Amino acid sequence: MMKQLELLEAPLEGISLVEAGAGTGKTYNIVGLYIRVLLEKKLMPRNILVLTYTEAATSELKTRLRRKLSETIKVLKGGDSEDPFLNELIVKYGSADVDFLEQALYSFDESSVSTIHGFCQKILKEESIRFNLPHDFEILADDFDLFQQQTDRFWREFVSHSESTFEKAVINLIYEKGYTPDRLSGIVREVIAKPFTKIVPTTQNLSFYGERFTSLELSFLALKKAFSEEKERIVQVLEGDEVNKKKYRNAKALVEGFNSWLNRGRTPINPYEKLLLFGSFIHTEGQGLKSGKRIDPLTISPLIDAHLELYKSFEDLEQAWINESVRKISEYLSEEKQKRNVLTYQDLLEHTYHGLTTDSSLSEILLDKYPVALIDEFQDTDPVQYSIFSSIYNSTNTKDSVLFMIGDPKQAIYSFRGADVHTYIKARDEAQKSQRYLLKENYRSSSLLIQSVNDLFTTHSNPFFSERIEFNDAIIPNHSKPDHAILSKNNHPVIPLQFIELDWEGLSAPEIKKNISRAVANEIIELLEGDYNIDGKRLSSEGIAILVRTHEQALFIQDQLSIKGLKSIIKSKENVFYSQESEDLYLFLSALRNPSFEAGLRSALATELLGFKSEELHRLLEENEKWDELYNRFIELSKTWSEKGINNLIQQADSLFELFLNYGRLANAERKLTNLFHLVELLSSVEQRNKYLPDQLLHYFKKQRESSSGYSDEEILRLESDDELIQILTMHSSKGLEFPVVFCPYLWEGVDTQRKPVFSFHDDEKNYIDIGTSEDVQKKNRLSYLKESLAERVRLSYVSLTRAKSACFVITGNGNNSELSPLNALFEGSEVLRKRLEDKVVLSPANYRTKHINEATNLTNIMRQNSSNTYSFRSSYANKEVESIELEEAPSALNVLEFQRKQINNHFRISSFSSLTHGNKEHTISEKTGAEYDKETPDLDSDSEVVNKSPFTLPKGPKIGTLLHEIFEEVIQGEKALNNDLITKHLKKHQIDEEWNQVIFDIINGTLSYPLIDGTSLSDIPERDTLIEMEFHFPHDKLNTGNILTLIRESHSSKELPGSVYGYMKGFIDLIFKYDGRYYILDYKSNYLGNSLEHYSQEALRHEIEDANYDLQYHIYCVALHRMLKNTLSNYDYDKHFGGVFYLFLRGIDQEKPGSGIFFDKPKASIISSLDNYFKTGRYE
Repeated sequence: MMKQLELLEAPLEGISLVEAGAGTGKTYNIVGLYIRVLLEKKLMPRNILVLTYTEAATSELKTRLRRKLSETIKVLKGGDSEDPFLNELIVKYGSADVDFLEQALYSFDESSVSTIHGFCQKILKEESIRFNLPHDFEILADDFDLFQQQTDRFWREFVSHSESTFEKAVINLIYEKGYTPDRLSGIVREVIAKPFTKIVPTTQNLSFYGERFTSLELSFLALKKAFSEEKERIVQVLEGDEVNKKKYRNAKALVEGFNSWLNRGRTPINPYEKLLLFGSFIHTEGQGLKSGKRIDPLTISPLIDAHLELYKSFEDLEQAWINESVRKISEYLSEEKQKRNVLTYQDLLEHTYHGLTTDSSLSEILLDKYPVALIDEFQDTDPVQYSIFSSIYNSTNTKDSVLFMIGDPKQAIYSFRGADVHTYIKARDEAQKSQRYLLKENYRSSSLLIQSVNDLFTTHSNPFFSERIEFNDAIIPNHSKPDHAILSKNNHPVIPLQFIELDWEGLSAPEIKKNISRAVANEIIELLEGDYNIDGKRLSSEGIAILVRTHEQALFIQDQLSIKGLKSIIKSKENVFYSQESEDLYLFLSALRNPSFEAGLRSALATELLGFKSEELHRLLEENEKWDELYNRFIELSKTWSEKGINNLIQQADSLFELFLNYGRLANAERKLTNLFHLVELLSSVEQRNKYLPDQLLHYFKKQRESSSGYSDEEILRLESDDELIQILTMHSSKGLEFPVVFCPYLWEGVDTQRKPVFSFHDDEKNYIDIGTSEDVQKKNRLSYLKESLAERVRLSYVSLTRAKSACFVITGNGNNSELSPLNALFEGSEVLRKRLEDKVVLSPANYRTKHINEATNLTNIMRQNSSNTYSFRSSYANKEVESIELEEAPSALNVLEFQRKQINNHFRISSFSSLTHGNKEHTISEKTGAEYDKETPDLDSDSEVVNKSPFTLPKGPKIGTLLHEIFEEVIQGEKALNNDLITKHLKKHQIDEEWNQVIFDIINGTLSYPLIDGTSLSDIPERDTLIEMEFHFPHDKLNTGNILTLIRESHSSKELPGSVYGYMKGFIDLIFKYDGRYYILDYKSNYLGNSLEHYSQEALRHEIEDANYDLQYHIYCVALHRMLKNTLSNYDYDKHFGGVFYLFLRGIDQEKPGSGIFFDKPKASIISSLDNYFKTGRYE
């Protein structure tokens, strides 16, 4: 049992732990302990180690310590004080020690108050010989580039130095699994960042698998021989009546797929996915055989069984390769850092730890130098940091040393930075039992709000998903005024914790975001316009904070507040690379490097940085000369960047486009300009330090914006003045702050349950990283990970709710995945949520939805059933019209989407298939635009009831087309495996009913496994032989759509039309793949042609191809690929190397009806040659 900390009575010896709840005066008590140490231990400030976790906190703590020391001296000399601690201090110590305290104040500049990293850096330099380090090492604040360089080095060496058949097989495996240097870098970085973490599964060295690969090769050769001798017999058996046709419904495709796998050229690490069907399975009744049937044994079957058994030795080869990557990249990093004489922040910790564990005298030296240590925010520690502290202040030194660890496990919210709440629990257990203390008196919040939060977190036992993390009711201080910090309206107290219910039924995700933001805005208007007071003072804007989970949510809410005329500021400890200004600058720099990409150029111009309004952009696009002038400006700026660097670029760009003035005109100009200058400063520093060329710097910029890892202090957003502004900040960055009124709009959001290739979890208090365990083991590990994720979200909710002094307003609603939200956990209890998470992991998506369908839409009812009289539930002011507060100038949102551009004759333009088919009405072309979906049909409402769900009843429109394209891309690239979770993710993204999951799975799975060429399906094509969404640009002379159609169709009028253009042809090809030395074009179409397979027959497809002008589209694609192959293949021959074009009409593909939904054509070489010439010269022959 922990006891209340008595500041003047706690013994200053041994190891003590203080658990300080929100608002309980943690820093006040640290300062008090510091004064006691000065008086009782007679130590100078340089000998008292005080550690916290950020530079900002260090600076604040130093100021508080110095001020308290000055105040103590004043009181001991007879001055007055309202501080009860100092008044008791006089009674205990008298004034005898004033001279010593004055000496301590005089030497306070030498005080040892720092971050943990600063402390480690100091001792590594002071004791560099003992730590076996050069004294003059430098700190590498950002190791992203260094890490990526060494990952690239490993990748190059592994690929280029692989000579054996085994090594080449491993290379094939990692390509097929979709690995790239960037993906590998992310995995290895996560592993290396946690040195006390065990990787699972445990694997052998790569050499172990190499030794067994010979057996696999011999077995594979035996299979090839047996298959060649028995192929005809196998076909006969599979086509016979004895086998189970559900398993062998397309015998020819199965055999050809088997044959293709056997003829890959080298022994594959992965088996043919249907290989099991050819083993003993085919001889087993109820499996491959119908009941009561028999067939003569196939010679190949036992060989297949033996081959599959051999594969079991290679099941964790992928994970073994990752482990090898971690080992080698770690070595490379160490070599390179030693060569550069630099250490990262993580290195500071690890070198200190290893030095202390290998040289016991170091602990004695440090203990003699710092006999007392006070560590703040201890819940944010990690295993390495705690090992450092416990090595110095271990239990054998209890009389001679003092270690106070002060923190709150309920506020442990930084696991993404490596903080580990389990380490805190371990440290608490190791503190002396009599010296484990609590701070329970809440000095921050009103008595009413304290009681509300107490009631909320005691609705059920174990609110934080761990019996080791208790919620202790906060106590109202005895000397607190009864009406302290109470929010009142018309002199009547307002209920301090209010849950505001919104109705989101039928709304899309963007609409929900807008609904939330409007509700928050209207609530704030009510607070500011009504007669609301706190401690006799009217509530004002700067007293209101809105806490969000992501910076994107902050930006969206700020925009909506702006529309209502409410001034706000985004205050953040977030990385400046995540800011809107970072997005603006990145778009601008990207456009500079590729100004011929018109869409990118338009995006850059539409940013607030360049300041073009929609009407200005529209005029530019209509006036060719001005557009060319703008294009040339970008070329000029790009040259400046290449020759003179980014600083000169920004200065020149400002002179051309008034960048600084564009931001200066906006309501939040100070913030935007601060961020812009900060970004340019950071990029310039990286550019100069690494001697980066523009493309390298742009790549670095991109990676920083995508990175989810930690960041250095120099990347933290710099804050500008925030007078009289509503504060918007993330829940994480709000920790340690307080506000009179707090809004929490996103506590209803459920925890992210998407599968991750690599994730951390704890088991029996030990930390693990799962890099790809077996399915059953991974389910167990993933459940642990999800429980920990939800537990941290509950702790984050505690932090958010306890930022308020007077009132907290929480938005609630029945949103997507809200049944797994922290609010559900608080109102239903952790045990209910544990079981729900288990179902999420174990059950299929469809079965999970069936079992929990009511819970997903019942959050508000659940909350009401478990309510208390200390908080309330009500509807919002969102539906009430409230007059907006006047702003001097409210910023208007720029909305640049799509222009209906006029036909411009004889001008240089970028053309595309769509632009060519948007012809004059006199043209005989159909009005269809060649869309890959039924563009003229609106999206089916996701709530519409469809009884018979099938490919034919699948909703029509662009959403489905886009969704199918995205999933095909991810699966073919190897980024994701095709499963229901992947489909669910995309259905949610596009707000499509998840009941379509299985239909979409069947469409994609059926398409991927359909035998297109010689029994080979898309799933059989290695990722290295595919190219997704190839973009092409090629110049063309005067073009006319009618002329092109005359060239490619047997009958078509050659009448020339107005609207001919010069310029560049551009486009994207869904997929190019190589098979048997030939290159093929493939395009997916989700068009609805009818309710039966007959509507997808060859005749129907030919009609659709011409009617929608898809023949025009694929002939343009053919020319693009033809030109590319001519430039890349030395012996290119169209007839030999070009395979043809597939158009897959996805709704109509059925393996039981060959040809259904599949359109194929290989245009004659003479037609492609004529088209190529026409595009070059504009001459029609």
